[in-house]
Amino acid sequence: MPKLDWWAGVCLCRASAKRGVRSELLGRGQLCEMLSRAMEVDPADRPRLYIVYERTDRRLNWARMQELAARPDFPIFI
Repeated sequence: MPKLDWWAGVCLCRASAKRGVRSELLGRGQLCEMLSRAMEVDPADRPRLYIVYERTDRRLNWARMQELAARPDFPIFI
């Protein structure tokens, strides 16, 4: 399992259901925090979620976000 920077700065976004309409910014923070927040979104909206790393165009889609949240090294918030 490759090492991952759980503390990297990212943006959590939701793609618009309408073509040509901008995505909605749901939050900014650390990767682990935004993944946790994504898991709390209404399940019907989850497939439209994606994460963008700050300072890059690298994106994580919903399927990849689920994989990361299921990793045994995913930080747990108390």
